[in-house]
Amino acid sequence: MSKKKTTEATACLLLLFSLAACGGPQDPIAHYQYAANQSAALQFNIAQTYEREGKFETAIIEYRHFLDYYPDVYYAEEARMGTGRCLEKLNQWQEAIAAYQLLIKNYKKSDLVPEAIYRMASTYIKAERWEGGVKAYQGLLKDKKYFNTEWGKLAKEEVIKVLDRFPESKWAQKAKKKVEKQIEKMEKK
Repeated sequence: MSKKKTTEATACLLLLFSLAACGGPQDPIAHYQYAANQSAALQFNIAQTYEREGKFETAIIEYRHFLDYYPDVYYAEEARMGTGRCLEKLNQWQEAIAAYQLLIKNYKKSDLVPEAIYRMASTYIKAERWEGGVKAYQGLLKDKKYFNTEWGKLAKEEVIKVLDRFPESKWAQKAKKKVEKQIEKMEKK
């Protein structure tokens, strides 16, 4: 390799290393790092305040800022939920569904998962994506740990209402039978 190419390659590597050091993923904040935890809590509270005030675009920006800088802090799953709620309020259905899906995927053991599944199903319905909504509601009805939660109970009511909208549809008739059978099975347990 020529000296010029070696110098260019070295310069590129140095640039890559310096960029990686500046903007890469943050290390998780340890519980004893008081200032960092305070900064994370403040950022989360700012996002929540904007959401409560109905400034949903700004709240989304703040929630995403929080998730970019503090992805492993205990508020992260709540920030993901807040993002989804705000996107829902702005009728950005697909983006809200994606936010809920990320929460479900990344925080499987979270207490917020049943709510996220319910909200995702409701968002599918608002977007008139009936089958996606019914399938999401069924996800709450199939899982024993979700079935008797507040969100599972709401899903039982909502899925039947949705399916009753389409009495002539073969798809809805088939899904309703499946849902009723699933509910009966879970109530016996």
